[in-house]
Amino acid sequence: MDIRARLARDRRLLDVIESITDVLPEDGYSFEWFGIQVWYYGENTKRDMAIAIRALRVVTGLSVTKEYTDHYFKAIVRLPDNGGEIQLVTARNAVCRMVETGEEITETVPDYSNVPTKTVTKKVTEWQCDPILTDA
Repeated sequence: MDIRARLARDRRLLDVIESITDVLPEDGYSFEWFGIQVWYYGENTKRDMAIAIRALRVVTGLSVTKEYTDHYFKAIVRLPDNGGEIQLVTARNAVCRMVETGEEITETVPDYSNVPTKTVTKKVTEWQCDPILTDA
């Protein structure tokens, strides 16, 4: 994506963000290669994210995709035609609850207390910049 296309995409994303600033946190924003990421923290995270998700649905008319990892929860709105995405992100335990199911599984895991080591020879490297970069 060239710079003009990227800037146009980011402007569209900012228009969406600007239209719902009253339901977004004061800080915690970052521009990423995919678009804009908004982080949520604090005791009202679940409620605040729910309000923002509903607002994003209304403003964009798009569905919100939810993605989970062991540690994070993301609500993602993807704008059409490579319009980028807006991610609302928080710690998974802020919006989810971990419960024991009563089942047990047995896994084989590596024992890092007895890892073999070896000696290797590596070439020493360093960064060298062209004059145009060192003058900047």
